[in-house]
Amino acid sequence: MTARVLATLSAALEAATGVALIADPDLVARVLLGVGITGGGIVVGCVGGFALISLGLACWPRGSDAGVQVIWALLTYILLTALYLGYLRIGGGSSAICYGRRLHFMPCWRFC
Repeated sequence: MTARVLATLSAALEAATGVALIADPDLVARVLLGVGITGGGIVVGCVGGFALISLGLACWPRGSDAGVQVIWALLTYILLTALYLGYLRIGGGSSAICYGRRLHFMPCWRFC
């Protein structure tokens, strides 16, 4: 198996796991860990799904310009996470104060 085939397979597996986490984080947690998740764990699972999709995009073997590919993957992660946190803040019924700060300052969200 060549390195390109292995990288493609790995990227596809990461993206598929990300899609599964976004679709049903509780099911993925029960299958992988044996316990279900609720509340904030669902949010963390969905954001983790966005990260895995972005990792799959960054690792997918394409042309020789890997820098542009990584920038698109990072932009995808930031955009999906910001939209999801905005949805939780506005339409999802969440009342957490920190969502607003994370939505505006995504690169600095760990300081919240």
